[in-house]
Amino acid sequence: MRIAVCLVVLALASCSVLEPKPDRTRSYLLSEEPAADSAGRADLALAIGPVDLPAYLDRSEIATRIPPNKLRYSALDRWAEPLSASFARVIAADLGSALGTEDIVEFPWLLEPEVDYRVIVDVEQFERRSDGVAVLVARWQVRRGVRGETLARQRAVLEVPIDGGGTSDAVEALGRATALLAGEIAAAILANDDGG
Repeated sequence: MRIAVCLVVLALASCSVLEPKPDRTRSYLLSEEPAADSAGRADLALAIGPVDLPAYLDRSEIATRIPPNKLRYSALDRWAEPLSASFARVIAADLGSALGTEDIVEFPWLLEPEVDYRVIVDVEQFERRSDGVAVLVARWQVRRGVRGETLARQRAVLEVPIDGGGTSDAVEALGRATALLAGEIAAAILANDDGG
């Protein structure tokens, strides 16, 4: 009888151990921000890329920087798509919105596109900080055509306060930082555009 009771207890215990646990992870998407003002330059054609992010961001977990040099990756909060692809898509959409054009091709391209300008972005930091600020640090350049001369080159350091303390608030702030970067790049394009 004891053996039967032990077997029943073991069977019940193994069922609860093997039972699937609910997935508590949350997935977030970086989203474009509509520009307050559009330059109305539907005639401009842009090539975007490459857009590079540092290797420490090449993972699904959302990172938080703890100044000066620590990172914490969330066990539950994740990017819904690879961050490099998401950032490239959003910076292209934000640039298109700021300039008023939809004629945008993203790197990599099969055939070299005929475009007015090419934008290259090298992201150095793109995360929330533990003090409630979203940070985007990036070097960018604008070239005439795909292989033409470099018209503008800068290093942007953008900090956007996070309204609220949640991950969703942080992702929204990172989206606003991306839109600010797109605005800087769009202003450089317009300043160098002979057709504007």
